[in-house]
Amino acid sequence: MPAGNATTRWYSGPVTDAPPKHWWQPAPFYATPQAAADFDAADDYSYIQFIGGRGDGMFAKVDLPALGTRFDLPVFFIMGEADLLTSPAIARRYFDSISAPAKDFTVVKRAGHDPNQLVLDAQWTVLHDKVAPLLKR
Repeated sequence: MPAGNATTRWYSGPVTDAPPKHWWQPAPFYATPQAAADFDAADDYSYIQFIGGRGDGMFAKVDLPALGTRFDLPVFFIMGEADLLTSPAIARRYFDSISAPAKDFTVVKRAGHDPNQLVLDAQWTVLHDKVAPLLKR
């Protein structure tokens, strides 16, 4: 089984739509076996530090509600339904506690933590339909 973020991608892969392969084509300078190995090692290190082997990484110590739930600007969450790192159910509880002039919570089916075309489409829709009208006030 893969490690770190690769594990998350491995588990979420069957229930999400992958991004187009050309999104992940490295620049020629980085397209070497050593560069790929370095990237994977850095990705794993970052994942373990942030998430932890048992969800006990540095992020487990963050208490978002304690940091504040009142915002003076609009708040928009766009979540992958199959996101294993930032659970939409947990994010929704925090979102529901937020006070903001405008807010919206969008869940994208067939999406996980990594972006795919469905996430980009949802971002465009939120920007067009929810954010842009606020600029006309």
